[in-house]
Amino acid sequence: MPDASRRTLLAAGGIGAAALVAGAPAVSSAASARAAQIPTRSSFAAVRGTVVKMRGPSGVVRAVVADIGDLAGARAGDQRRYSVILRPKRPLPDGIYRVSSPKLRGTSLFFANVDRRPGARLQAIVSAAPRGVRVSVQSPHHRPGA
Repeated sequence: MPDASRRTLLAAGGIGAAALVAGAPAVSSAASARAAQIPTRSSFAAVRGTVVKMRGPSGVVRAVVADIGDLAGARAGDQRRYSVILRPKRPLPDGIYRVSSPKLRGTSLFFANVDRRPGARLQAIVSAAPRGVRVSVQSPHHRPGA
């Protein structure tokens, strides 16, 4: 398996990063179906500045949706490729959390600390390929024709 740091995975984006870690040559149709269920940017924009619940290994923690941003290489305002930053009420480790609120359908995303002070801000990268698009990820060590 290729070496991949957390920062590399976050920069690569959700589905592509998952395929890289798994060493998979392409994303399956099941992954495409899951991508279709990931909330759009506007889903998080509707709850920006409000409190959501984060359920994970540390129990249930309230967090404020602090920011929704563009990803490098994505269209500005892209509904399926964006980052979301949450400010939890207490420090949380990196990990998978189920985020929900009365106005946000529950979804599980990987969040990573983005401040030197653990738990000050957690970021998730959402990079879902549109339906019907095949996403291929190759090892950075792959040489065409080799």
